[in-house]
Amino acid sequence: MDIRNTETRYLIQDGMKNVRNPFIKGMVEKNSYSLKGEVTPIGVAFYIVPFVNAITRVGT
Repeated sequence: MDIRNTETRYLIQDGMKNVRNPFIKGMVEKNSYSLKGEVTPIGVAFYIVPFVNAITRVGT
C-alpha cells in the first residue's frame, strides 16, 4: 500500500500506537533493541512481519 497518502499514513501510525494484540506486543518487546524503542512502518516491515510470515507458512 502506498503510504504517501496522508490518510493512509495516519491510519498506520494510529494503529501502531494502539497495538492490543498480545502476540504483536510480545514481538515488539522482543525486538525493542532492533526497533530502538520506536515502532515504525519500516521497523515493523523488517523485524516483525518476517516472523509472522514464517509462522503462517509453517502452520503452527
